[in-house]
Amino acid sequence: MIANADNCILNLNKKNIKVSIATELDFSIEEFDKWISYLISDCELVRSLEGQIYTDIVRENLTFVLKEREAARIRKIKNQTSLSTPKLRLFENGS
Repeated sequence: MIANADNCILNLNKKNIKVSIATELDFSIEEFDKWISYLISDCELVRSLEGQIYTDIVRENLTFVLKEREAARIRKIKNQTSLSTPKLRLFENGS
């Protein structure tokens, strides 16, 4: 769920998101809140910042993927530029 959220940060401040996830997990809202608190406090598997949750490993993976995509985009642009730019030859006049 976190990996599918925007920027891999799940905003639990949005009630519709919280209700949807709690329902999917077959939890009441209270049970879901306790479960998230347990994952944050006791297990330290999830991090929380102002009601938004994320995990370190998912954020690290996202950062890696974004860097790889940017490098691939730059390579593609360089390849397209080199293919579309005509090579000019300079001929010296023999006189």
